[in-house]
Amino acid sequence: MVVVLADGVRNYMTKFLSKEWMVENGFLPSSELKDSKNPLVDVKISELNLPRVKFFKAADLTVGQALDIITEGQIAIPIINNEGTKIIAGIFQNKLLEMIQNKNLTKADLSTKILHKDFAALN
Repeated sequence: MVVVLADGVRNYMTKFLSKEWMVENGFLPSSELKDSKNPLVDVKISELNLPRVKFFKAADLTVGQALDIITEGQIAIPIINNEGTKIIAGIFQNKLLEMIQNKNLTKADLSTKILHKDFAALN
């Protein structure tokens, strides 16, 4: 005699009940994540009229310059590779201020000391 007892879905809630997980693993089409009520559905990034962002190479930017850019209102500074073809890091306002305080950096130090590589870039 064999008895099969199914357990509850509690242990699988973060996977099988998550549309994001189901789409990421190919069980549902990505269209399942579209929210028709969201005003940004089917809007291209180029249509958003976002302010232009300044890109820099790490070796060309000092901590002082980064601080000035952040003070002007740019919340993040994308850092590109030497070829200018790929974003390789970022400088973010909260991280910049924290590192200036904790590492005793001067405005003359290169931005290579304050780069943050944990970010996502959208094309």
